Parts: sequence; structure tokens; C-alpha cells
Amino acid sequence: MAADQFAVRRRAAAAASRATLESVRLELYPPVVIMKLLLFPVVALCAVLAGCAGLASKSPEEMRAADPGQLCFAYKQTHSPVVRQVLEDRGIVKPEQWVVIDKGTTKIGFSEAALVCALGYPVKVNDSVSRAGVSRQWVFRNGYRDSDRLYIYTDGSEVTGWN
Repeated sequence: MAADQFAVRRRAAAAASRATLESVRLELYPPVVIMKLLLFPVVALCAVLAGCAGLASKSPEEMRAADPGQLCFAYKQTHSPVVRQVLEDRGIVKPEQWVVIDKGTTKIGFSEAALVCALGYPVKVNDSVSRAGVSRQWVFRNGYRDSDRLYIYTDGSEVTGWN
């Protein structure tokens, strides 16, 4: 009989403990907060992609007035044939460069705009000024870890090397 009472009390205590734990979880993280935390990254990503797609959906006349970097980044994100044509018409990217750009790589002699078309925006750009002029080191993520970097060097207008 005592063993049965002990088992009943133990089950009641466990149920009370679970109920208390659940109420503490809901107090700390109400469902609305959890939903917002999960939804924020998705909304932010959609906003970024919509901005790029927004440029690609504009008329060719509006695109001709756009910044070359924005056009190249829009192409990187959407591969829109209209953006590609505007980039060619404006002389920002040469027709023979598209094969390399579409592979997501670059070559020596590419313009900085073609570099953005191929690889997107860099994480950082380091400028060096000397008698020879301005040289830039473009730092791109090259993998999943922050330590994986690709360094591309330009003379201020075209790609001169990488490591």
C-alpha cells in the first residue's frame, strides 16, 4: 500500500514539474517571440532578393541609368538576359566574358564590374595608394567558414591577379 502511495506522489510531482517547466518556457519564449525570431531571417532574405529582382524587372531605359555595380550584382543574383543585354550595350561587360562570368569565375584583364557580375559583392575592399596609382585587394568569401577567403587584386580598373 505504501509503495502505491509513493508511486502516486511521484507521478503527481513529475506532472507538476513538467507543467512548471512548460510555463517557464512559455514565459521566457512566448510563441509570438519564437515566430518572430524564425521569421525575421526569411523576411530579410526576401527583401534582399526582391531588391535585386526589382532592378531586373525595370525597363531597359531605367536600367541604362542604373549604377554598373548594381546591374552586375542584379545579374549575379538573377542571370536576367535583359540585364545582360544592358551590360553589353553599355560596354560594361564584353560579350566574350560571359562564358567565364556564368561559371562564377574571373580572369586577368576583367573589369571590376565584370568581377562583381561573376562573384557578387566582396566582403571587403582594401585600397593601396602608391606612385604607381591605386591598387585594390577584393576580399570574397570562398566557402562556408569565415576564414575561407578569396583575394583578387586589381589595378583600380581591371583584375591583375588573385590568391
